Amino acid sequence: PNRPGRQPGGAWFVRQARMSRSYLRSTAGVYAGLPTEDFSPQASSQDKISAFLEGYRFQGAIGVLIVFNAVAIGLETDFPEAFPWDICETAIWSIFLVELLLKIYCEGIEDFLAMSGKDFAWNVFDVLVIGAGVLDTVCTLLGRDVELRFMTIF
Repeated sequence: PNRPGRQPGGAWFVRQARMSRSYLRSTAGVYAGLPTEDFSPQASSQDKISAFLEGYRFQGAIGVLIVFNAVAIGLETDFPEAFPWDICETAIWSIFLVELLLKIYCEGIEDFLAMSGKDFAWNVFDVLVIGAGVLDTVCTLLGRDVELRFMTIF
């Protein structure tokens, strides 16, 4: 049962709707996977990009892409003629390359590759794996067949 003053369209509902919209606007960053303080006008573009890269939605999307890449590699091994796998592979590493370049832009190359950094090992791993993908594609485009056998363990 509706209590007096709480009928749809009444003042109480209007106040609640306004408060909800205000709350959603102030927490928009949280829903996007970003801390709300990173939406301030004073935040630099590097801070905003860094917050986006560290957000749970972006990290989840990258996780899904990693799984998709593993499935694609398995399918390419079993069905090499079924699909243009080189296009799929290039698209996937291109996304990883953009992520890597954005991380370097946000952190600076010195901090990105600093041995004292919390993500040093992962950063070096990313550079090696993505660099191998770039090298493989460039060599293929130049007509040189290069086998990166050491990369098969990844």
